[in-house]
Amino acid sequence: WGYFARDYGLEQIPIEVEGKEPSASDLMRLVEAAKADNITVVFAAPQFNPESARVIAEEIGGTVVSIDPLAEGYVANMRAVSETLGRHLT
Repeated sequence: WGYFARDYGLEQIPIEVEGKEPSASDLMRLVEAAKADNITVVFAAPQFNPESARVIAEEIGGTVVSIDPLAEGYVANMRAVSETLGRHLT
């Protein structure tokens, strides 16, 4: 999602880094950052463990929304992701 985020002025903040689950202090830092920026949606790929995303969303009073970078049909998937982001980032 790097190019997509860059092209549309979005910032990606990873929950997992180098395939490693976040520590409790990492989760706390992410929750604090999300609260400071009034973030209420955690976007997560279905290929990763959803538990950390769920915990963060619960702590910020938000929701988890799945977006799949590996879904079939590149153009259709990009359209679906764009629509999903548009619904949740307004």
